[in-house]
Amino acid sequence: MTHTTRPGRLRGFSLVEVIVVIVILAVVAAAAVPRLTAWSGRHVRAAALAAGDLLSAAARRETLAGQATCVIYDAEGQRLVMLSLVRDENGGASWRQDHLAPMATLADVVIESVDADGAAMDPMRLRLDFTPGVRRPSYRLVLRDGQERWAVELPSHADQAVVSAGTGLGLFDQSIDLDANGAGSATW
Repeated sequence: MTHTTRPGRLRGFSLVEVIVVIVILAVVAAAAVPRLTAWSGRHVRAAALAAGDLLSAAARRETLAGQATCVIYDAEGQRLVMLSLVRDENGGASWRQDHLAPMATLADVVIESVDADGAAMDPMRLRLDFTPGVRRPSYRLVLRDGQERWAVELPSHADQAVVSAGTGLGLFDQSIDLDANGAGSATW
């Protein structure tokens, strides 16, 4: 059986076919849009976890190896890098990038704020020092990508950074130095 069309009349899609295609596209869009919008949140979370790993590595290096280190922000590479103080045979010392430490690539993530013992620091001139034998301040970095914020906190007594959604858990030290307050001989 042959199907013939009249000259001048083109064959098109029926209304039912158009509606079916629209419904299929709506279902695909409903499944894909939440995944695409959540990508930025995963991106800033991954950067915060990498920054937490870097701060933890620097704290452990200070505590366990007794080596002076610092974490700086490399604006050109948009990353956080750990430097180690390396002594040469002449007794001099210089800061060099530690290639064994993890790097935290930030890419499109912005360092919104940096605190050392609650005092604000300039995120673009970031330098977090880890010096053996010297009390290290508690550090907090807040990273942002759009509306999503993640905080990386490293209390002064800890060697493991804590990463949390939002602006932080407030893990800064609440300790009191009795000697500094003139109560070194007081019982507690």
